[in-house]
Amino acid sequence: MINVFILTEGGAEVGYGHISRCLAVAQSFTETRPEVDVKFIVRVDRQAKDFLKSNNINFLCSNWLKRLDRIQKLVGDETIIIVDSYRAPANFYKRLHESKCKPYVVAIDDYNRLRYEVDAVVNLSVKDKDSVGYKKRRGIEYLVGNKYLPLRKEFRKSPNKRINKKIKNILVSFGGTNCTDLTIDVINLLSDYDFNVHVTSMSKKVRVLFNRSKVNIHSNLNAKEMCLLMQKTDLCISGGGQVLNELAYLGVPTIAVCLAQNQIGNIKRWKKTGFLEYIGWHHDKNLLKKITDAVNKLTPYRERVRRSKIGKSYVDGNGALRLTEWILGKSASHRQKGLC
Repeated sequence: MINVFILTEGGAEVGYGHISRCLAVAQSFTETRPEVDVKFIVRVDRQAKDFLKSNNINFLCSNWLKRLDRIQKLVGDETIIIVDSYRAPANFYKRLHESKCKPYVVAIDDYNRLRYEVDAVVNLSVKDKDSVGYKKRRGIEYLVGNKYLPLRKEFRKSPNKRINKKIKNILVSFGGTNCTDLTIDVINLLSDYDFNVHVTSMSKKVRVLFNRSKVNIHSNLNAKEMCLLMQKTDLCISGGGQVLNELAYLGVPTIAVCLAQNQIGNIKRWKKTGFLEYIGWHHDKNLLKKITDAVNKLTPYRERVRRSKIGKSYVDGNGALRLTEWILGKSASHRQKGLC
């Protein structure tokens, strides 16, 4: 039996993007290869635990960064280890790769963060290898491009989105990051518009402040609920992580705000496609004015239709399947060469 270990992290500080895309990968393994045993191992805080439970994810909560020896003891003759982290140091990947049974190790990377000592580096973006900046190294394969963008199964099964003539529903979604003050400012700004405002937030302060009819606060949404909310959204103001791939697939016109350094590459690559309107960093003093300008720019029906078509053209929903098949094929070659 092939064993797959997926090591990732999530919570209020780093958001839920890693968890969401790793869940998509795990679902693809189990849907297409029932014989594969997938173990989802995560470093999370309390909020992320609630998020995992709401999405019916079977997971093991572990600070795997400090328990590498325990992970190594689980490695057998047919083991694949996928690491999606902003915290794991280079030495962690090196030691994992050098484990006794020689597992096939995959690093999911967003911005060429480290000089990885692994078998494969996967960059789930809308660009190619050269534009990301990877330099070919012996023994390491690179998988880059929008054809591999993973989506949770609830999104893959969603119907085509209809673009309304006028904006009725607007969504504010900054993920699990600590953006309470920014969220409050944006909600107050949008109160001047005749929109139904929807906000995804785990903040108690946000929920207490905006308990009124046209501001709908959503917490702990599972994948199906989030997909349905996006489906009825005419315009979204979003952070720059995995959620952009989901919005693009559904064809939701989007205004992007950069919340962290690790998001900037993804946002700029999506901006270049023409799908989203990028307005800068969350700490920009002129951010609210930029949001107003962007909302006005995306208000015309034809402009939103154009943006929607671009987004959908880059994400076809089969990325997770292609990714898992590629990993399984490469790991099989790895074993045949006697490398594990």
